[in-house]
Amino acid sequence: MSGSGYSETIDGEMTVQSGKICGIKFSSAGPTDRTEISQKPAHGKAMVGSVQTVIYMAQPGYVGKDLFVYVRHGRNPQNNPAVRTMRISVTVTP
Repeated sequence: MSGSGYSETIDGEMTVQSGKICGIKFSSAGPTDRTEISQKPAHGKAMVGSVQTVIYMAQPGYVGKDLFVYVRHGRNPQNNPAVRTMRISVTVTP
């Protein structure tokens, strides 16, 4: 991001049972304008529930590792553009 904008990538983890749903609710120092899934998981579904919520649904019968990435676009407290990329490693259990 150029100028006075802000960009960062954060790694996160979640554990969810096979066939079940797990959500991430987040807040930020500035407003979030939009959230998007930028890399879909290989063994489940990731979806945006709202600009502040992302939901992962594990594929029924699958057990193992998965990964998805979502991006939050908004503004920081100084009202400059801010982009946060979140890489979520998922452990799917029986």
